[in-house]
Amino acid sequence: MKKALMTSLIFAAAVSLLLPAKETAPPTIEDFLTIPSHSPSTISWDDSKMLIGSAKDGQLNVYEMDLFTKEMRQLTHAHSEPNQPLAYLPDGSGILFKADGQGNEISHLFYQEGEKEPIDITPFENVKMIYLGFNRERTYFYLLMNLEEQKTMSLYKMEPKSWNLELIYSPKRGFDIADISEDEQLICLTRREHTHDQNLYLLKKGAEEPTLLTPHEGEVLFSSPSFNRANDLLFLTDEGRDFTYLCKMDPMTKQREPLIEADWDITTYLLTHNEKYLVVRFNEDSLSKLRLYSYPSLQEVPLPKLEGYAHASAVFSKSEKFLAIGLNSPKSPTQVHLLNLETHELEQLTFDESPLDKETFVDAQSLTFASYDGLEIPSILYMPKGEGPFPALVWAHGGPGGQSQLGWSPYFQYLASQGFAILAVNNRGSSGYGKTFFSAADKKHGDADLMDYIFAKEYLKRLPQIDGERIGVIGASYGGYITLAALTFHPDCFACGIDLFGVSNWLRTLTEYPPWWENHIASLHEKIGHPATDHDYLVGISPLFHADKITKPLFVLQGANDPRVVQAESDEIVEQVRLGNTPCVYLLFEDEGHGLTQKENRILAWQSIKEFLDRYLKG
Repeated sequence: MKKALMTSLIFAAAVSLLLPAKETAPPTIEDFLTIPSHSPSTISWDDSKMLIGSAKDGQLNVYEMDLFTKEMRQLTHAHSEPNQPLAYLPDGSGILFKADGQGNEISHLFYQEGEKEPIDITPFENVKMIYLGFNRERTYFYLLMNLEEQKTMSLYKMEPKSWNLELIYSPKRGFDIADISEDEQLICLTRREHTHDQNLYLLKKGAEEPTLLTPHEGEVLFSSPSFNRANDLLFLTDEGRDFTYLCKMDPMTKQREPLIEADWDITTYLLTHNEKYLVVRFNEDSLSKLRLYSYPSLQEVPLPKLEGYAHASAVFSKSEKFLAIGLNSPKSPTQVHLLNLETHELEQLTFDESPLDKETFVDAQSLTFASYDGLEIPSILYMPKGEGPFPALVWAHGGPGGQSQLGWSPYFQYLASQGFAILAVNNRGSSGYGKTFFSAADKKHGDADLMDYIFAKEYLKRLPQIDGERIGVIGASYGGYITLAALTFHPDCFACGIDLFGVSNWLRTLTEYPPWWENHIASLHEKIGHPATDHDYLVGISPLFHADKITKPLFVLQGANDPRVVQAESDEIVEQVRLGNTPCVYLLFEDEGHGLTQKENRILAWQSIKEFLDRYLKG
């Protein structure tokens, strides 16, 4: 087992913590973690193979499927960090994948030929890499790296096999590189002005300064720009609407026109290799759904109807004959399906190989409840099988600005199998419900959005299947902060709390951030506050400075390599809580970052969480 440091209260009489004996023992967390998700990554240039990201052995690695025989083989064998597939080399001689250093988020690019040892082709110390893809002629691929300056991601191209690296452009502070045209004459940049205000800029080859493409009034987001073959720009925006929609612009004239609009956010889009199709993903009431259009006519191409499934990922073959889709649901992990667009046949290529009976899994219900001011708060409810009344947990997602979505979660399924209900709350400030809802908690975090969780508990209390006296709160990242804030500022509300690498001191988090966040930290300052100008406010909403108010049992989990929420955030809140003699379990992993990626660590973490809940929530 990987080295982990655990300091906790000594749990009394382990036997007394066990669930009542049943004919069949309840499933373990390991049972759920051995159910693999498989996500399509890329199809080879000749349509014969596909790279798939899979955690069949509990650790994300690169697999390859032969699209003729449907046989799948493992290509990488990492044990301590995820290996994420990226691309085939055009001549089929090898693959590209990325991996970081045990959660430090400093990704490197690796080349691997067959079963040989992988080669790190970006072996630069403390340099983050983002892979952008091959040019159309397949002669090189593009990368972003902060090799020139730690706080700036510059654009490079690299030649396969020689791995010669050429700097194309290094932007000035405040600008991010979004895309480069096929002829390399144009580069599109983005610049974040405020949290809800981002512009697009155009840099012509040889020019010293970029020109603004998106003059506008008020706060408008222009995002995700990409050039098509005619050097027009496609992009997402919410200009004049509450939801993001897809637009096209001639960057020379700055004339723009809407292409696709809906009553939900468009989150991503993709033009296929020869621009025969346009794939668009919509966020429909927390369910990710794809739509396919012919291009440029924008006539919708019917896709197989798969009710209740989220379209987790989509990959087109370069021939535009095949569309690989990753589908999941609350009761099934992501599996790869292949759609033949010539025959319209959909074939499932991977299967969950679950050791558990399908009847073990519970479905999820999308709902809303009224918060303190009458605002309807979207949420997702997972209810255990049986009659109850059940203990329950309110789940707080990350962010700020994240979203809990309908889809597979081994952790929610595990908790439900152990008799815990889970209400995943999309508080005001969450994405996916329009910019008005997204901005509703700005400079009110730890206050307005926290009250949504307090009222989530009141909603649960009214359900006949829930034991209203046994409701806890749990969350990861920003959701970990919500957990700490709930126990601190509403100490009598929840029976206990579980903080997964959450912020305890906003003054530190908004000061000590990874260098590659430089261009985005202003957005956090707009949403949360600025340490220089909002010092007293940030102290007021930071649990660390009020930890003496925490009286309910607390569980804290932290990765020592976390670059976002540093270890001191958890060390200090645990120390302060224990000074008040409040029960506090602390689980620190020395080989993890902002989240757990290693199977044995995830097993230990959730076994420990379950023991904590058995003691302090089930009672």
